[in-house]
Amino acid sequence: MRLKAQFLVFAILALGSTIGGAQENSQPRTPDVRGHGSAGSAIDLTQSQERTGNVVLQREGNSIAYCPALGCIPGRDFDHMRTSQLVSSVTNADGEAEENTLSVNTLVRTGAAKPWRPETKYRVGDNIKLQGLVDGAERNDTYRATSNGTSGARPPAGKGRGIRNGTMTWDWINYGATNAKVGIYNSLDAVAGGSGSVWAQANNMRLSPGLDPVFAVNTELDLHNDSGVDCDVGRANCYGLYITPRGDLSTAAVSIQTKGQAENDPALVWGLRMSSKDLARDALIELDASGAKRGIGINAFDMGAVFTEAEIRANATAPRTLFVTGSKSVAAIQDQSKAPTSLFVQGEKTTADVILSATAPKGIEISGSKSAYSVLDRATAPVGISLQGQYAEKQISGKGWGVSPDGRVYASSIKPAAYKVAGLPECGKERMDEIVVVTDARAPDYRAPLRGGGRERTLAFCDGSQWTSH
Repeated sequence: MRLKAQFLVFAILALGSTIGGAQENSQPRTPDVRGHGSAGSAIDLTQSQERTGNVVLQREGNSIAYCPALGCIPGRDFDHMRTSQLVSSVTNADGEAEENTLSVNTLVRTGAAKPWRPETKYRVGDNIKLQGLVDGAERNDTYRATSNGTSGARPPAGKGRGIRNGTMTWDWINYGATNAKVGIYNSLDAVAGGSGSVWAQANNMRLSPGLDPVFAVNTELDLHNDSGVDCDVGRANCYGLYITPRGDLSTAAVSIQTKGQAENDPALVWGLRMSSKDLARDALIELDASGAKRGIGINAFDMGAVFTEAEIRANATAPRTLFVTGSKSVAAIQDQSKAPTSLFVQGEKTTADVILSATAPKGIEISGSKSAYSVLDRATAPVGISLQGQYAEKQISGKGWGVSPDGRVYASSIKPAAYKVAGLPECGKERMDEIVVVTDARAPDYRAPLRGGGRERTLAFCDGSQWTSH
């Protein structure tokens, strides 16, 4: 039955194709063809040349050889790629029409399911879908009401018929995941004992030499929500692309890489780009998964990633460039790199260069070898670094010194600035309680005004009006 249905589809496509019309094309191609063959017959090699023309063919058992644009090794009768169904076309219309080699249009008007709610009235024929975590258990079920009544305090369970629940009965009719309508369903099962490299789907597009590209897209995924209802978190899930890996460890859900690209000749301007105003409400990239070593990894496997300007560059207009909150067990920011500067801040800031408001054992921890500075700040701002979090051990941890959670500075030794008496800065309210060293005190007396021209070194204390000896 499936083969008959497939042949019917392609027969309709064949009737809608331009069969037998001559096309101007400097490249060799096969004549317009339609037809079908039987399993077990010889391989059809008529399409195994470059630039297949208008063709609608079906032969069971992958017995049609053909030559696609990016998988073709030219040469008549070259048996390189095979298929069971081949639909190929050459465009005919000018700009008055969009031309599609294969179109599938689906109108969905059945399959609706209501959410299950306890002690709620349902009618005969109502469907409910239980999928995901429901009432503390993972569910994947669809039920149909077989009587009018009120649901129970807990959802129905089991896969039978006439399931009692509250004052009514339900029939299990489907899994929750397959209670869906699909425009195109593509399935591939690679089995042990012979399977090699496999692709469930391959979309190849080539921009031929001499073409002047205007707009070229390999795959477009449009999602228009005109329902009048927002697919918000916790209410509904509406995705442009939905990827669900499971089972044993796979390499990556998405991998973007080049093949055979010349060195220092990039294939893309951006590897991944998100653009346009009002694209997302909460975040352009949201990481809600757990269990991984890193949220974002850059050259984590030391595979030679080299960036000529920066690993991360932020040039957007925003209240903050980096906003760190939440509980951290080691540090809010930890730098163990080998670089001239650990943190380099410049430019004009209206509040602070750095604000840390996280709860962590340490606010900032810097280690590793630096050839110039650990922190270099050249910005114009009211505050250089503002630490406003809750720190269990230290606000700042340095080698031989630190700042305690309550603001006390401790160090193995402290070396105040040294001045001659004549060079002491003005002692005003802004310098009250400062202590410095005087190198030329003459007969200093405790808490007496300082006199210069001598040879004694002593501590000088600013009381808000004058420097005195200590």
